[in-house]
Amino acid sequence: MAEAIAALHGLQFASDMGFSHVILESDSKLTIKNLTFPGGDYSETRSVTFDVKVWARSFSGCRFEFTARQGNSVTHALAEEGMRRLEDCF
Repeated sequence: MAEAIAALHGLQFASDMGFSHVILESDSKLTIKNLTFPGGDYSETRSVTFDVKVWARSFSGCRFEFTARQGNSVTHALAEEGMRRLEDCF
């Protein structure tokens, strides 16, 4: 659920910043599968992944890619730091 919510917030942030083309990476295979699967999403995160897919259509280009944690060390370090904080921050 946290990965799906992070994807939603990431796309909202990219939209706020005025980006027209976005590549959203995640080290969660399940999240990427749910976001790229053309059929219905029946997972417990379906309400969030539905919103992510809606936001994705607002960009000229948007794709979702799996990135192994080993290739995603900066994002992982930021996520760990975010877990230590009590407030939202970007």
